[in-house]
Amino acid sequence: AGPDAAFPAAIPGVLVAGGSERALPRGTFALPSEHVLTLRPSAQYDFESGSSVAAAELTGVVALLISAAPTHLGTPAIATLLSAPADEPPHALDVNGALARLAASSGGAGARVAAH
Repeated sequence: AGPDAAFPAAIPGVLVAGGSERALPRGTFALPSEHVLTLRPSAQYDFESGSSVAAAELTGVVALLISAAPTHLGTPAIATLLSAPADEPPHALDVNGALARLAASSGGAGARVAAH
């Protein structure tokens, strides 16, 4: 979402991704959005920037949580899992913490994601 995004960020149930390199509005998840290594056509790699890159990263994290959950996860549950603990910087996206909270709530051992 850009700074003045109304659509689709204003739609109930939409998770909002923004670039962690700038101040973000409340309820926006911070992900890298500047010079992010990504795939390009013809088996190429390149660096891209923008909120679309952040949205793609958030989508991947949500897919990971959904695949790790033993039951259906709705948007509120996903947002709660992704929300940073009170001692973390606001808007920080803690994937390992989300997976640990998911495992604790379902009685599983949980999975971890390596940070690169």
